[in-house]
Amino acid sequence: MKSDQETREEEGTSSMNKDRKPGARIGLPVFNDLKRFWWMAVLLAGLLAITALISLMPRETLLDQSEESEQKEMQRSAKLVRYAVQAEIDSLDLLAADWAIWDDTYQYMVDRNPEFIKANIDWETLAEKSHIDMVYLRDNNGQFVWGGQSSDQMSASGDISVAKLDLEMVEAFKQIAENSYNGVIINDKHGPLIVCAKPILPSNGEGLPRGTLIMGRFLDDNIVKHWAHQTQMDIELHYPGGPDYNWLQQVVLPVIGNQHLLKATPEGSRLYIPMLDLRGQKWLASIKWSGDAWQQARKIADYAFLAFFITISAGAIVLIIVFLLYVTQVNRTRRELSRELALRTSELEASEARYRKMIEDMEDAVYIYDLEENLQHYNKQAYTRLGYTAEEMALLEPPQVIAEECRANTRAQTALIAEGAKLVYESFHLKKDGTRFPVEVSAQIIHYNGKPCVLSIVRDISARREAEAARAASERLYRVIFDNSPVGIIYVDKEKRIIRVNKYMKLVSDTKYFEDRYGQPFTLDLITPELMVLLERAIAGEEGQFEGEYQPPRGGPLLNLRILFRPVNCEDLPSDVICMVEDITIRKRDEAQLRQLYTVIEQSPVSVVIADNKGVVQYVNQSFVQVSGYQLEEAKGQRLDARKLDARDQMIFEDVKRTINAGEIWQGEFRSQNRKGDLIWERAVIAQVRDTEDRGTNIVVMATEVTREKLLDEVDSFIKSLVFNKGLETDLRLLQNTKD
Repeated sequence: MKSDQETREEEGTSSMNKDRKPGARIGLPVFNDLKRFWWMAVLLAGLLAITALISLMPRETLLDQSEESEQKEMQRSAKLVRYAVQAEIDSLDLLAADWAIWDDTYQYMVDRNPEFIKANIDWETLAEKSHIDMVYLRDNNGQFVWGGQSSDQMSASGDISVAKLDLEMVEAFKQIAENSYNGVIINDKHGPLIVCAKPILPSNGEGLPRGTLIMGRFLDDNIVKHWAHQTQMDIELHYPGGPDYNWLQQVVLPVIGNQHLLKATPEGSRLYIPMLDLRGQKWLASIKWSGDAWQQARKIADYAFLAFFITISAGAIVLIIVFLLYVTQVNRTRRELSRELALRTSELEASEARYRKMIEDMEDAVYIYDLEENLQHYNKQAYTRLGYTAEEMALLEPPQVIAEECRANTRAQTALIAEGAKLVYESFHLKKDGTRFPVEVSAQIIHYNGKPCVLSIVRDISARREAEAARAASERLYRVIFDNSPVGIIYVDKEKRIIRVNKYMKLVSDTKYFEDRYGQPFTLDLITPELMVLLERAIAGEEGQFEGEYQPPRGGPLLNLRILFRPVNCEDLPSDVICMVEDITIRKRDEAQLRQLYTVIEQSPVSVVIADNKGVVQYVNQSFVQVSGYQLEEAKGQRLDARKLDARDQMIFEDVKRTINAGEIWQGEFRSQNRKGDLIWERAVIAQVRDTEDRGTNIVVMATEVTREKLLDEVDSFIKSLVFNKGLETDLRLLQNTKD
């Protein structure tokens, strides 16, 4: 028997044969009436002309894009070179930091230990493995006590090679050491030199530094070749004193500024990248630039236009041929579609089988039931999640797996779905053991086995509910932290609108005033123009800080505030902003009082010395400097008993220590020597400063010089002792005259 499709095809073929005139040749219909062919030629000619005009339009766009692409490539290349220089600086900085934490570095270098130098300061090895070209040691007095560089061929005795450096370089080294720069570049006659300075400390990082380690590395040809290998670019360095620097100084430097510059040279175009050294002297890195990309882009655009035009012309010719073959192809397509229909039918059946398997393997439960609530189909997850077997599930009705209080709502939702609605709602389902769990139901009407049914996909949302509960707890915690923060907080959105303020703001300003303006933008009647600028910068992603006086908008005392402007998300600009407000009025007042107290102590006629609990001097005033002759820098770091003369003075200081450790105040006289070596007497009051927990923090000494009074007392005592010696009346008169 023939299928319906084959019967219809035969009927269609018969009708076509009936309509054909006797003697007519079977062929393409378009050739049956050649008079109608001329309009196709006109249409195609017009199409070619329009195509030629349209193809010219993208040409200029292509050229602009090529020029913009070349500029971006220049910027990327310049960044790569700068990154390479910074990576070299960071590498030397890490190496210098590693050397500076050796516990024995200072002792070995000061003693010029030959074994240490032989083992560690082999310039050939250092230059090859670590690219170290110079190492110098500077003590805490600012003197270079040891040093050398690879060009010195330094001997094992460790002779100081600072003298071989020019004075300008020595001054630069001192500046670097005093400021402990992590890494800077100095232009030297041999080329750019990376210099790092690190304080020499024990490995535990405690104690005072024993000096400063200075380490240098030249950006030589080996390093430049390494950069070229990494970046796949031809890189050269140009520095003062270099072979081509004079030409660059005349041609490139006057016009380059701080940006990169593409310049033609006798050897070809090069991209020059300017950089500054520590002294502000400019040096350059350059990259060989291959040809004029814009001219190449013009040629490419011309070729592309020609190729496009030729392609369109050829396409038009092909279109004519295709059109002539169209009718024949239609008949052939009809036959192929018939065969394809049968193939697609079998594929549809296979697809249905795949979808059925996919439904069976879904993580969500799938129910299909008719409008009378009779189950038609369900997947494995539907009954295993509930604790049933497939046989038990077949005996159930859909309402039996729904919590009792949710059944009425489910029936109402089913009625809406039957009218064509697609719904997503939440409910509770019951397991076989009676356990309830939350679900999300996505349901719609479908046709299944020739009748309307409800397709219900049920997802267990227990984990999501737990996550929502955790998020709610997190939000509550955030609100507690926000509302109870010890500083005022104002949350501002990217439109400068006030979203929320915390409770602390009422200590700084009128909180009710801010709450009345929720959802409204900041205006100049609320904040100053300076604060408005900081807020706008924070919205743009830049943190800001203000510290100064502020007058609340509704009056009140003038406040000293510290306000921090922090963008919430710098990766999504413009950003919301958090403004943290701290009232520093009391702190400013305390600072003023401290400055006043410092002025009183500094100008006091009594010598004042402040030391730590170990007796190490931290501060002396001007009266102490005048009496002792020691400046503050000289006195700092010395012990209080450093100027004692003999055992008697040591006993006095022991008595002082016992007294102040007992929490009492020591009063008495002691003697010492000034800077010139003269004996001086001082009458002092010494006490220990204690904190709120009665712990000693510092020792304070207030002393008055009594040297003259002490000498006069000794003379008086000596005179009185002579009064009882009648044989020495002449000596008595002589001493009395001396006293007068």
